[in-house]
Amino acid sequence: MLPLFLCGVVGFYFVLSAMNKLGRDMFARDLKVVMERFGEFMAANDVDGARAYLRANKGLVSQQLQDALEHPDWSEHHLRVIMTERLSAKLVELDKGMHLAGVMATTAPLLGLLGTVAGMVSTFQVLTTFGNSNPLLLADGISEALIATQSGLLVAIPLMLMQHRIEDRSLWVRKQLEHGMTIILNWAGSREHRSQV
Repeated sequence: MLPLFLCGVVGFYFVLSAMNKLGRDMFARDLKVVMERFGEFMAANDVDGARAYLRANKGLVSQQLQDALEHPDWSEHHLRVIMTERLSAKLVELDKGMHLAGVMATTAPLLGLLGTVAGMVSTFQVLTTFGNSNPLLLADGISEALIATQSGLLVAIPLMLMQHRIEDRSLWVRKQLEHGMTIILNWAGSREHRSQV
């Protein structure tokens, strides 16, 4: 049971850590609307309005785009390099530990199965020693087997569901960040084009 408990602690630590990193965007339903409104501000060349709008809509995507708008005077090329680096770093940070959480979710039922086998072995040892005349002696080994199986599934099922939800949401956030990055780069490119004309 101790390895199973440690498996659950490690898995849930990484899952909850990823949820914390996603912040408000983990459950935000209006992220696409936020991006559309942000695009309208940028199309109207209203950088201050876009910044204020992003500040009002807290979350990972808003924070990253707000950071990108801190230097509106940068060239399109410079913005592209900086935003690509920041996006890559943020995505690596989001994915950190999720693989290990998946390993823990897969390992938990196997540890439960190991406990089941151990419980059945102790049941057969009791049968060998005392025979089947006293069912109370058998109950201990059978309960050990069932508790181990149940514990393994109680750790694995929520961990697996949460991990898949976070991975789906992380992919959605990544797409929105890339969309926001494209909006800013298009704005920077059109600004440079206007200044050259």
